Amino acid sequence: MDFGPPDAEPGRKATLPLSDLLILAGLLAFLCYHIPLPLLFTDTLTVGGDTPAHNYVAGALKLNLLEGRGITSWAPGWWCGFPLFQYYFCLPYLLIVMLDSILPFNVAFKLVSVSGIFALPPASYAAGRILRLPRPAPLLLAVASIPVLFVRSHTMWGVNIASTLAGMIANSIGFSIMLLATASCFRDMEDGAFRLRTVFLLAALPASHFFTTLAACLVLAAALCFSPSGTFRGRLRALAGAGLPALLIMSWWLVPLAAKREFSVDFGVNWDISLWKTLPLYVYAGLPPAVFTVWWSFKYRRGAPLVFLWMTAVSLPLFFIGFKLSPVFVNVRLWPFVFYGVVALASIGLGLLVSRLRAPNLLVAAIALAVLLHVSTREAHPPPSRGPLRTWAEFNYSGLEKMPAYPVFRDLALPLKDTPGRLANDLSPANNAMGSSRIFECVPHLIGKPILEGGLVNSAAGSLFSYYVQSETSRDCVGYPPLVRPSTFDIGRATAHLQLFNVKHLIARWEDLKRALNDSEDWKLLRRSGEWELHELTTHDGRYVTIPERPPIGVRTDRWKICALEWLYHIDSIEQPYLFIDDDAASLPAGLAGVLSESQYLDLLESPVLPTEPDEQAGGEVLEEEILPDRIRFKTTAIGRPHMVKCTYFPNWRVKGADRIYMVSPAFMLVYPEQGDVELYYGRTASDIAGYVLTAAGWILVGGIILRRRRINLSGCPER
Repeated sequence: MDFGPPDAEPGRKATLPLSDLLILAGLLAFLCYHIPLPLLFTDTLTVGGDTPAHNYVAGALKLNLLEGRGITSWAPGWWCGFPLFQYYFCLPYLLIVMLDSILPFNVAFKLVSVSGIFALPPASYAAGRILRLPRPAPLLLAVASIPVLFVRSHTMWGVNIASTLAGMIANSIGFSIMLLATASCFRDMEDGAFRLRTVFLLAALPASHFFTTLAACLVLAAALCFSPSGTFRGRLRALAGAGLPALLIMSWWLVPLAAKREFSVDFGVNWDISLWKTLPLYVYAGLPPAVFTVWWSFKYRRGAPLVFLWMTAVSLPLFFIGFKLSPVFVNVRLWPFVFYGVVALASIGLGLLVSRLRAPNLLVAAIALAVLLHVSTREAHPPPSRGPLRTWAEFNYSGLEKMPAYPVFRDLALPLKDTPGRLANDLSPANNAMGSSRIFECVPHLIGKPILEGGLVNSAAGSLFSYYVQSETSRDCVGYPPLVRPSTFDIGRATAHLQLFNVKHLIARWEDLKRALNDSEDWKLLRRSGEWELHELTTHDGRYVTIPERPPIGVRTDRWKICALEWLYHIDSIEQPYLFIDDDAASLPAGLAGVLSESQYLDLLESPVLPTEPDEQAGGEVLEEEILPDRIRFKTTAIGRPHMVKCTYFPNWRVKGADRIYMVSPAFMLVYPEQGDVELYYGRTASDIAGYVLTAAGWILVGGIILRRRRINLSGCPER
């Protein structure tokens, strides 16, 4: 049997054959059964897993854009404030904001949240067509995406439906973009051509997700070096031709990301799992056709199918040793790429075999039907600990308002609108009756009241401290960054820390926590709803700007996160503020009570005696304050004295009415007013401006290419 490449392949038309269209429609209809469409158009708040938090991310972006603050602006709702989209991926949320212009926000959110699920089959098919795989291989790639979506080995590693329902929306969307971007770029490398399509797909990659971007970069690097087709110089020219404009276009985000990397947080650890045991059995059954695909590619010098070999080949070693290279390479995040690469190779091999038989379209239809029946059978008998995915989807998309314990949220959380201070919550599994154990992370979205906890842990230095405090108040704690040493339940320490973080209200569910709050003189029970209680901390007034009683002490260190956590661990030191300064600090405030080295500071924390005395002679007070999303204003009579602003320090913050902003323990902002009116505002750094300039250069470059191509076409010269 001849397995050589089909003759008409390079010049085939881009039309979609009717048989392909019908099978693709059948795959999407199958997905529609498991993701009930009527619920997607119901105006209720999406819940489930981490999803409640993503409502705030999209809502904050909408507000920032409407008020002219841009994409990478400040979000005060979580973690004592954090830089929104400075370290996270904006594309899915931009789509939500765009769709929100014609649909209710909740409907727009739901549609975008499932878009990655519905996009995977057509994206797999389109990638196969772009790569010029012989028919029916592209269609079999689409069919193979169904078991990828329904795989039950995991619920949060990425790509599959369960992960998307758990909140990995960006990963789901990014995977489809990765397939298209990788295929388009490889096609350019084979043809020695330049296509704007590739530029825009490559630019969309980093805006969608980190791991899909990483996989695409590694796959294209492997294809550049090891493809059996084309020349290295031609492939390099095509890759650089598309990659450079894409890199420039995304410089507005990438340059500040690199420059301000120290203010993000490493999060995640390797999981103790076996790759070989978690891969479904059909993956091993697909190894023979996958090997056949590799043989065919080298035999006939066809590099396109090897794109999926490189996907597995680069992900596999990183799965085992990547975490040793960098904590960003968490093994389970690489699992989907290993899995998809093998399944894709097997599908192509099966397509090569089927293409030589009679009635290949009927055979593909039969294979598709068999796959759908297999998935349906498994969904009818899911693992004991996991229900059918349709049940999960119905739970998520019925919405918060339909949850059995919604009255608790309505009666305890919603009335806190416009109240002072922040909200903290007991992370209780019982919160799942409201849609998620992390349901209160959507409070800033719904009523504008900031909370101590949040999502997007990597994006916020404040997550280091918030999760530590959560371990003091709850029986359970969300997975905390590896840098943190969690505490145990201690309402006395927790109360002191919650006051420090300007927490005014706490929602409790755990019986031990409720009992401790009711026994404490510092807490006042406001109301009960079901088994939940809302308490108010009476020891402070909820203001964000305060004057420390003791003068700050400077600490020279380049490990401010470690030093800040150590300060938090030593509860006796909480009344002594420390300024964390690096060796390059141009000037120090005159009011410092000394400057310590890091070792001196750590030794001092062990002392039971605080190093300074309260400044009882100094007068003045903060008269009023105004807290806005991107600026903080206050009036004070204590000119020259240190003023602590209980919001997370970040280099974009600027100040009027004071010389500069300092980082004070744990990682708040501190200023020494030079006048009675002081304003802190979120501005731009040199890296932000440099990124904007490079992005402008990228768009100018793309515009020049478009004009040049148009002139060539108008002149009648053939376009390359």
